[in-house]
Amino acid sequence: PMENSALECDSSLSKFSVRCANSLEDFSPVFDYMVKEGWTPAVGDVEAFYAIDPSGCFVGELDGKKIAFLSTLKYPEKKICFDGQFVVDPAYRGKGYGREMMHFSSKTFPDDYNRGGDAVLYMSQTYEKYWGYKDCGWLINRYLVQVVNIPNTEVPSNINLQPIRGFDCEELCEYEEKVIGVHRKSFMEKWINLPGRYGWVAVSHDQSIVGYVVCRPIEPSSHAIAPLYANNPDIANCLLSKAATTALDGNSKVLTFSVDVPTANDQAVKLMKNELKGSLKRVFNRMFSKGLPPNVAPNKIFCVASTDVL
Repeated sequence: PMENSALECDSSLSKFSVRCANSLEDFSPVFDYMVKEGWTPAVGDVEAFYAIDPSGCFVGELDGKKIAFLSTLKYPEKKICFDGQFVVDPAYRGKGYGREMMHFSSKTFPDDYNRGGDAVLYMSQTYEKYWGYKDCGWLINRYLVQVVNIPNTEVPSNINLQPIRGFDCEELCEYEEKVIGVHRKSFMEKWINLPGRYGWVAVSHDQSIVGYVVCRPIEPSSHAIAPLYANNPDIANCLLSKAATTALDGNSKVLTFSVDVPTANDQAVKLMKNELKGSLKRVFNRMFSKGLPPNVAPNKIFCVASTDVL
């Protein structure tokens, strides 16, 4: 998410510098900041994001001390980039360091790119005013769903559920591209295989993918659905039910699922809010400088992968 952009200038800016991260290890301290901000990252998230575009991860330093981080991950074939993991150390906010981070990253991609990101609501106007983001009418609602509220749904006879680990990664990427408009194999290979993660792929009778779900542990009692894609609500229900069963079988301490639902999918909101009685915890505004990218299928996105990545 994007929350900590500062807009005031300070004399110490002359001592502040921004650079590309030298390595994953160099950028990885952002994880601890994300945890403190309550963004519920999972172990390995930063590694997977970094794999998309190592050149799009930035570190801000004041007198040699790392105090700010930002990723602007590029998808050159689609001329899209997406901001995330944007944080300034609370002790150094209000001095213009966040603005310098955004300025620096804006020089790393061409002007014709469509720049996007998930902003917390109170920062939406700031990003619109200073960075050219546009409100696309697409909010991301974070619901907390009690696992016990997820019913055991029977899988239709024409659908086969297969474990996502070991599934052909290229096929998953091709399906995801039809849903969100970008192909990102380097991300997928890490995202589904990181420790503690599990998921299921819904395959139709003709062996085509019609949906999949990935779950990642964010704390002992809560896992995040990330993402949940499905061709229709019935398939989404089956995948979510299977995820719940898997979570309870593997760890009885898992009580809740955190689910980031795009309001552009009415059926997804209905499922999480009304049918599963999810409690709304946070709201983000998914914004883009040139409007919502083409080739996105909102009706198939029941939960996004993260509010730090497209």
